[in-house]
Amino acid sequence: MQKQLDSFADAGNQQSGEHAAISRRKLLAAIGMTGAGMAAGALMRDGIGFASRRGSIAETVYGSSAQCDECVILATIAELRSMASTVPGSIFYVTDTGQEGHFYYDPGDSVSPDNTGLVLVSTGGYRFKRIYDGPVNVKWFGAKGDGSADDTAAIQAAISSLTSGGVAFLPSSSYIVSSTIIIPYSYVKIMGCGSSTVIKAANTSNYETMISANGLNGIEVSDLVVDANQGNRTGLTNRTVGILLASCTDSSVDNCTVQNTIGANGIPGVGIALGGVSVRCKVTGCILKDCGVAGKASDGVYTSGTQNLIMNCIALNCTDTGFVIEKSNLSGIIGCTAKKCGAGAAITNASANDVTGNFIDGLTIYDWSASNTGGIQIGTPLAVPGALLNTRVSNVTMERVAGSGPSVYARQQGGKIIGLTLENIRINGAGTQGILFTATDILIANCHVYNTTNAGIQSLGVCERVIVEGCYIYGGSFGIALSTGCSDCHLVGNVIIGITDQTNYGIYCFGTETNINCIMNTIEYVKIRKIGYDAGTTPKIFSTANASISTNAAASATTLGTLSQKIQIFDKDGSSIGFIPIYSTIS
Repeated sequence: MQKQLDSFADAGNQQSGEHAAISRRKLLAAIGMTGAGMAAGALMRDGIGFASRRGSIAETVYGSSAQCDECVILATIAELRSMASTVPGSIFYVTDTGQEGHFYYDPGDSVSPDNTGLVLVSTGGYRFKRIYDGPVNVKWFGAKGDGSADDTAAIQAAISSLTSGGVAFLPSSSYIVSSTIIIPYSYVKIMGCGSSTVIKAANTSNYETMISANGLNGIEVSDLVVDANQGNRTGLTNRTVGILLASCTDSSVDNCTVQNTIGANGIPGVGIALGGVSVRCKVTGCILKDCGVAGKASDGVYTSGTQNLIMNCIALNCTDTGFVIEKSNLSGIIGCTAKKCGAGAAITNASANDVTGNFIDGLTIYDWSASNTGGIQIGTPLAVPGALLNTRVSNVTMERVAGSGPSVYARQQGGKIIGLTLENIRINGAGTQGILFTATDILIANCHVYNTTNAGIQSLGVCERVIVEGCYIYGGSFGIALSTGCSDCHLVGNVIIGITDQTNYGIYCFGTETNINCIMNTIEYVKIRKIGYDAGTTPKIFSTANASISTNAAASATTLGTLSQKIQIFDKDGSSIGFIPIYSTIS
């Protein structure tokens, strides 16, 4: 593609010798084509020499220069637009810097508008059309890319020319835009050259979204930098969004960097948004950085809809949340990293409808600061009835350096959280709890929680059907703390290692109605008691010290003492076969 875009760079050197002029008849005969448009297309691809301009364009048209009526004619855009007459079948090579290319006169078109890049209209009403194959270059439409000229109209014209889809290409440059670039048609791709292609909001502009598509299919934005320029937009009253694909289908944002977005009027800004009811859309390999400031927070990536994915992205210094899945079904965050963000990620439902099947699989969070939501927020944060169903968070590493709040916070303020799995989460440090939750049907498995200031794992409010198994908890004021109203709770095979003079209890049950089964947990180095509970609570405990049940002698006595407790034994079918008594003394 780059070869194609650069193929005319040395045209000015081909105006002498045997390449100074070529007969149209010879050109057609040599390549076996019929029609001036096809001839020029072949010339463009194969590098056949260009004609020199012998006299003015007017002389060429009106015949003063005898040879040039059979030549490919060199001209500027201004000269073509000023033509009051032309020669049918003429081919012109435009020489304006950055806009070079072949045009042919189309005598059958009298209605196409002039868009500078693909169609030029003369004063005589003639339509000259660019001959090209592949992407359209925004510089054909007059984009300067010099970091100071306003390129909004030129970029918009390039994109709007793709009525049947195609690629709008932005060569390496810095483009200033003063209003939203709108993608109007499906199957359009905006493509740059990576970090060397920058689209930057104008300093004095006051608009929300920099690149936007709504209700379209097959949209792609890739390989460019979008800079919302928060620091230099004086008088900005809108929140800003870098790239918005709203209610789009099968669309994507790939390998882009979006930076310097900002919130306003209590609404977070967003780097990249898959908004509305987007379906099967993806954000892959993108970097979101320096989004938001204190009091005007911004998310990195936001998605709502169905089967949307955020993959292999990095959020750096996004003051709200790095990655957000909201009001979504079957959508996920995969293999991402969030550093120095307010929160690393969120899966939430703030709607009146239930949502289901959202997930995080692979996420590294370093140094979050959100005390309200925690490092990862799961839940229903508003007082609306929609539930969050069947959510899974797995393969996560979290390390806190400063700030407050829990590491993972599953909270209900509206609809319920039902069916939550937290698995293979490694937490080092938390402002309060490692995992704090209110949920029904929750499984917390194979999680490692280190160095919290409060409980390692703690329930909040009424929770039903809770399983915590195979977790390792080190430090904190409690290992596992279950709140008033928890029922049908099972703590199985956990290892809780306290820190001397810090950890009060390994496991604690608050409230008389708390109902737990505590099985084969190892608890060491706690300050007060390995397992504690409020008066009236009757937990069922079968636990171990040092991961074993052992005896070193057989006691014998002729008279049994006072019965203290008993253990019921069941067969393989669940039928009781009796009890093992435990005596406080043997006489």
